[in-house]
Amino acid sequence: MKKILLMAALLTFSTDFAGVVRAADDAVKPCPVNSSPPPTAVMAGVEKAPDFIDLACETLKTLGTEHRQLTAAVKRLNDDAAGVDGKLQQLHCELGSLTASLRCLHAGVARGCYPFCVNGASVANRCVAERLTGTMLARSKAIQGAIQLLESQLTAGQHETARMTGELDTLEARIALVPYQTSRIAARSLPQESDAMLVTLQAMLPAESPEIQELRIRVAEFLASPAPETQTAEQPATPAGTVK
Repeated sequence: MKKILLMAALLTFSTDFAGVVRAADDAVKPCPVNSSPPPTAVMAGVEKAPDFIDLACETLKTLGTEHRQLTAAVKRLNDDAAGVDGKLQQLHCELGSLTASLRCLHAGVARGCYPFCVNGASVANRCVAERLTGTMLARSKAIQGAIQLLESQLTAGQHETARMTGELDTLEARIALVPYQTSRIAARSLPQESDAMLVTLQAMLPAESPEIQELRIRVAEFLASPAPETQTAEQPATPAGTVK
């Protein structure tokens, strides 16, 4: 009798793609043929089995960490982009208000009827109108530059976010593939000790009797011979001239 160590590994991962479960099981099997120690190659294969399991676990752990970090980065980019977009909308509103005030100011100067009000501010004469116009034009230019900057940065950030989202899809595909690859490796490294046992059992079978050998030859000859059209295995051919 001998004890043969058999190891099986089960790999699973949680929804955040970082959990790994490993299980090992020892089984005792009687060996009626050979009581010698197991072959070195078989034992070596069993001892090396945890190597790829540990590698798969470490790979899943690393992939899970990368997935969490990338997910956090995408969320942070989206949150920050929302803040920038809010500021952009605010600047658009301010630019629209300035544009309306400049039109009103231009119309008042064209009429030459002083004083007049622009957005709640009193314009007493042309000098005041010119100063106010200069201030509004300068601020309008600054706001337009800020809007252009924010829009260009938001566009670049959206492309970057799309790229990182694609990387998340790739990571999830790799995470799903690791357990399958590990199962393939484990299946290829399964012991095959039964081959030698079957050969031994085959050698222990009694020799084939002459009667069996003769019957085997007759069966082969019968099946190889052409069958007459009017003759079957159940009914012999009827001789010519015989009346039933």
